[in-house]
Amino acid sequence: MQRTPLSSLTLASTMALFGLLTSAAQAQYTTYSSAITGFVPNSAQAAGAPGANYLAAQGTPTEFLSFSTDKNGNSLVTGQVNGNVFSNNVLFASLVSATIGGTNSAFVSQGNGNSSSSEIGPSSNFNGILNVNFLADGNTVSAVGFGEVDPVTVRVYDANNTLQATYATDPATFSFFGITQKLGGPSIGRLELDGASFAIQDLQFKVGSSQAPSTPEPGSIALLSGFAISGGVFLKRRKK
Repeated sequence: MQRTPLSSLTLASTMALFGLLTSAAQAQYTTYSSAITGFVPNSAQAAGAPGANYLAAQGTPTEFLSFSTDKNGNSLVTGQVNGNVFSNNVLFASLVSATIGGTNSAFVSQGNGNSSSSEIGPSSNFNGILNVNFLADGNTVSAVGFGEVDPVTVRVYDANNTLQATYATDPATFSFFGITQKLGGPSIGRLELDGASFAIQDLQFKVGSSQAPSTPEPGSIALLSGFAISGGVFLKRRKK
């Protein structure tokens, strides 16, 4: 009986390993985006199917921030505010350049308890980078979504503050953007929102990470099977 050469089995196992590692190296997030109309207190609920899918994936949020009141329920005055005034779980920072650092503050427009039109941006002219930082307070999140007043670029960093993915949000003014962690993928440590004259009108998130899969994925099973077969053939050859 003709046996399959050991080199062929080794090659198959190597290719399976390469495919598994390549898949694992990709950013493991799911995104949701859709256009909405005007300011809404909860843009995820007003975003149609993408927003509904995001809410289902997020589950009950840890916090929903409308930027109309602080974390104690007090109305905010329009203007520059401390970045942690909204929550103990996230810190907002205004970055007017691509250099990480900046001040731990952000700019609020239409505050004073007006949840139907409050927004937050990186500076008084809403240009630059708005850093939405969960790591600053020792957190990561499995889901985060917000209403964008104008299109932005979203850079996603993991628990190690390593850039994992970059997304362009919906090009329409007044849109919803959401991102969730996939099972076993990197959690979300912070977001950088980068754009010209932009703001977000609300933000909700869920602190914590999704749980890793409890059973091996098909690719892992195939890889182990390949190693087992090649190992068995090697032992038979040694014995012969």
